[in-house]
Amino acid sequence: KSERNGQIMKKSFIALMLSLILSLGMVVNAFATDNNVNYYTGAIPEEGTCVYAPVDDEYSLTEEQLCFLAEKQAFFESLSENSLEASSKGTRSVTWKYLSGGFTVYPQLNNHYCGPATVYNTLYKLNGSSPSQYIIALMCGTNSNGTYLSKMVKYLNKKISTRSYDQKNGVNKTDMINYLYSGLCYEMPPIIGFACSTSNGWAYNSNGHFVNINGCKTDGSMFNLADPLIGYLGLTGAFYDKTSTQLYNAYNSVNIGLAW
Repeated sequence: KSERNGQIMKKSFIALMLSLILSLGMVVNAFATDNNVNYYTGAIPEEGTCVYAPVDDEYSLTEEQLCFLAEKQAFFESLSENSLEASSKGTRSVTWKYLSGGFTVYPQLNNHYCGPATVYNTLYKLNGSSPSQYIIALMCGTNSNGTYLSKMVKYLNKKISTRSYDQKNGVNKTDMINYLYSGLCYEMPPIIGFACSTSNGWAYNSNGHFVNINGCKTDGSMFNLADPLIGYLGLTGAFYDKTSTQLYNAYNSVNIGLAW
């Protein structure tokens, strides 16, 4: 009887292990099929293939992109501290400057995908389409701690080819305002990283988060944010306004930068 019970327990154990292995295999296959991601550490392949590698740290801007960046920089330098309107506009009336044609905020897919989601939303605006957040995360080296802005900027510059983003860290409040406004004027959705808390009037607590900027008052007093975390948290109002002081304090509290 004891031997028979032992055989029954052995068969039950084998059946349980087979069930677990099959179950695990289904999860892995479903993930690979849904996301079309094959992990690869070699050179970046040709477009259209299903093999991906992290963006090359040595990637450099094209001559056309360098010229575009120089033009943006000249525009930035032309802005005064008293008004964000370019001198050629000839007006100091305060209005809102938004990205033309609207902007769509797709929620991030998990709690550390704010970087990939922001890149996705940026490319969707500029190109009309974008690789998935999973692909962007892989290319930008995203992990459970998040994504470096430098990787996001390099990836964006590879995908937009004729225009270019530049990263800024540790700038003062006036320069933050002018960089973000300059990006809007060139129809390049700016990106800003910050840390925030509900005690400072934000909808959530975060030690580091990326969002797009959708608009700015032309006196630099207010910004309209496009936040991919809002949808992920199940909240409403992915677009919301913050004063330039609120935004600068959040930006300045953590050194993860802005891109314009």
